[in-house]
Amino acid sequence: MRAYRRTNVVHPPEPADTHIGGYAGELAERFFEERMLSDAAVREVLAEAESAFFQPVDDATSVGYWRGEFWGKLAISAARVCRYNGNAQLKQTLRESAYRVLSCQRADGYIGSYQNEDFVRPNDPEVTKREVGWACDWCWNIWCRKYTLWGLLECCELLEDEKILTGCRRLADHLLAQLDRLHLTLGETGTFHGMPSGSIIKPMLVLYRFTGDERYLKLCVETAENWDRDDGRAPNLIRNALSGKPVGDWYPGEPWGAKVYEMLSCLDGLLELYRVTGTEKYLEACRAMYALLEKYELNVLFSVGYNDQFINAAGHMNAITEPCDVVHWMRLCYELFTLTGESRYMDSFELAYLNPFLASVFDDGKWGARGVRGHGRHLIAHQCGFEHNHCCVNNLPRGFMNAAQAAVMRGEAGLYINLFSDFDAKLRYEDGQDAVSIRGSYARDCRATVRIDHQCRRAEKAHIRVPAWSHKSEVRVNGTAYAPREGEYFEVELLPNSVATVEIAYDRTPVLTEWKPACVQPETAYKPRRWCNLTEDSFGALGEMHYDQMIWDARCTLRVGPILLARSKKNGNTEAEMFETPSVAGKPCACTLRPVEDEGCQCRFDVTLSTSDGERTTRMCDYASAANRIVDDERYFSIWL
Repeated sequence: MRAYRRTNVVHPPEPADTHIGGYAGELAERFFEERMLSDAAVREVLAEAESAFFQPVDDATSVGYWRGEFWGKLAISAARVCRYNGNAQLKQTLRESAYRVLSCQRADGYIGSYQNEDFVRPNDPEVTKREVGWACDWCWNIWCRKYTLWGLLECCELLEDEKILTGCRRLADHLLAQLDRLHLTLGETGTFHGMPSGSIIKPMLVLYRFTGDERYLKLCVETAENWDRDDGRAPNLIRNALSGKPVGDWYPGEPWGAKVYEMLSCLDGLLELYRVTGTEKYLEACRAMYALLEKYELNVLFSVGYNDQFINAAGHMNAITEPCDVVHWMRLCYELFTLTGESRYMDSFELAYLNPFLASVFDDGKWGARGVRGHGRHLIAHQCGFEHNHCCVNNLPRGFMNAAQAAVMRGEAGLYINLFSDFDAKLRYEDGQDAVSIRGSYARDCRATVRIDHQCRRAEKAHIRVPAWSHKSEVRVNGTAYAPREGEYFEVELLPNSVATVEIAYDRTPVLTEWKPACVQPETAYKPRRWCNLTEDSFGALGEMHYDQMIWDARCTLRVGPILLARSKKNGNTEAEMFETPSVAGKPCACTLRPVEDEGCQCRFDVTLSTSDGERTTRMCDYASAANRIVDDERYFSIWL
């Protein structure tokens, strides 16, 4: 592997040296079993994903589809899970699957789900309008190849297989030759201003580091520099991010421009390009982008955007967030943390992970959401005629693996303890190792115990993240109490060959937050945004806006520590209780919580709300557990009080 010019400040442990426990761990294990380890997973899920290459029909009409992305996502996820759990059968399954995909490689190196390899730009909008009812500018050819290349590279790294690497080189070389033959840049292909195609720079850089072939790096640099243009041609990601202008205002009059998933995917590649080249503006653009998203796009669910679009979502009560968006928001936060060591990125990661991400994983492990919402039910969908694969569902294992990497890390300054749900890790280094165990009831009462077995002859420091939301905290180190400051890391001295026990009690004061509708006219707030709708068809997210499923008056949400709470029929709440009880918004309100049996949830409380109108008690559980299943009931749950 080629060395980086810029290396991380902190590093994760090896996946095999980590273990997610508790509620999240049980959810992850069920999901891994149902989606990649069981016989049915191989026979149905994997085989269906592979079929996109044996039967390439994504360009069967004038509208380009995206069946070709599913195998790559599944392979990336499965390879990372295999490193985590060491499952020998999964490893063999991935080798056989990669070989089957490579058997579809044409003589010129092309592997794809488009019969016409040169369908890399959208077709005539008048033609597509006749076929699907609107001027569809979709073309996912290179996006699908991105995921195929990346999936093969993950398999290559896991299996150390030269045959797979050769196939990767041939696939990448075909793309370079094709762009040259068609006189196109990546930014001139695909849809959404070329962002889906441009996101291929991430696996291209992985391939560059494997091979040292400068042509792959050249393509990535040229693509990034086209995001920093004087003429302002979209997407201009670098120049726009550094401008300070809200992302939702970058492309006025273009309802498809500020697409969350694809834009965040490009930032993933841009950060990798920073590591490879050392060019500072790539990092600064991503840091600036994080700040813009945190300010203007952080939604009520602690993800970013609204239904896969940046529309200044921080000002909208109604929230839908795609799991793909949550995973890539988590990835942006994770990557920025590894490069800087700044705790704010882990604050955002934790809120996204414990709330919208876990809400996306259904409790039976068989499926996941197309979009998680704040009330009603979560959205589900099937895509491109497939039954067992979906863009968001196939991405979900990556979120668990990012959490396994993020929970405990190590840098030159010592250990970093970032997440506080049940977790175990070993961090090995040249002259010793640290064994870290995290236990407690963090989701219920913001308490955790961290045990660090420091097996080394020299002293070191452990840095305990104190979340920005914890305004009153107590940390006890081997029985001695300290009051750390929020939004910083609290340092713990690790003596040579010693064991340190750190008891954490963070702020568990209930936080009621009042939200007001951004606009009283729903058409003004949402209708111009084609993607901002609530029904699904075979594409996964098209249909008419259902305004009656939205909230148009002031309401409140309730958070305890990092956990957003909700009422739900799963939790025993009635429709009248959730949707007809007057809101506490606009009234002074005292709130007390009493923990109750939380089986099947991260936490559950009896919540007493006291206002001038009197006192009432309602039961609430964590948002992630409230509706993580397939239901038809449009009034199944609500975060609103």
